[in-house]
Amino acid sequence: MSVFIDVSAGPASPLPVVRRAAVALCVGELDPTGRLGLLADARALAAVGARAAVVPTFVGGASFDADTVTATWDQVHDDLPVDAVKLGRLGGERTIRALAERLSATAHPRVVVDPCFLDARGEPRISDAVASAWREHVLPHALVVTVNQIEVWRLFGRPCEDRRAMLEAAHRLYDLGPKWVVVTGGRLEGHPIDLAFDGTGFVELGADRVFGNRLPHTGGTFSATLTGALARGLAVPAALEQARAAVNAALSGASPLLEHGAMIEPMAETYAALGLDPVPVVVSVASTPKSDINSATP
Repeated sequence: MSVFIDVSAGPASPLPVVRRAAVALCVGELDPTGRLGLLADARALAAVGARAAVVPTFVGGASFDADTVTATWDQVHDDLPVDAVKLGRLGGERTIRALAERLSATAHPRVVVDPCFLDARGEPRISDAVASAWREHVLPHALVVTVNQIEVWRLFGRPCEDRRAMLEAAHRLYDLGPKWVVVTGGRLEGHPIDLAFDGTGFVELGADRVFGNRLPHTGGTFSATLTGALARGLAVPAALEQARAAVNAALSGASPLLEHGAMIEPMAETYAALGLDPVPVVVSVASTPKSDINSATP
């Protein structure tokens, strides 16, 4: 059925609007358990009122080739308006370069980079060549890059064990091209302070440490919530605050009786604790000229 919107009354009758959910595209690993990776990202996005679209690069530890990954990327962009992108575990050098080319072509203004260099036990899972490809091809496209202290060591080959080293790492990462750098400090002694740097100054994001409660994917929860908030139109400082609040709520709701990596729902408490209503993106509806109404597709 054709729909005709009469705008002949002029400016006194503004165009109607429709509402859609903000769309955040997550590129990374699909863990079939949903404990981390794309399924966990989707839950975090739902908590802040954003819709998830995904491009899997790994499933159950097996990687897709670069052509499959880019074909999926193209399909998503053909079918959906993408408001923000989160890049997680991408794979080898060829996949990284191919996705970097897509980022250059689409010029996404809201790209969050979460390198995912480590497995759930903190062990490195990329080669030096892949780390180099990240630095050269991915980081220049980032609005925000989030790294923990061990990932900084992997990127630059030096330890990052205190606040001074975190500040230095943030400066070095910023020089590689991102607009914002966040170095998370969950492994610091005392309060877990995250440092955010935009080239002009630092913002500290912190909270009381939650003892006894350990979760997988806290870094992924942070970066996914950040991506969702950016997709909904929040500025980076406000999005960072919302992401930190999501991690704090998830940690507070985790059971201390479960071992690290156990099947838990890290976002269960976040839904209630953040108290967020979905905020849709408002989109103007283009009118159909009267002369075209008979030729519109039924």
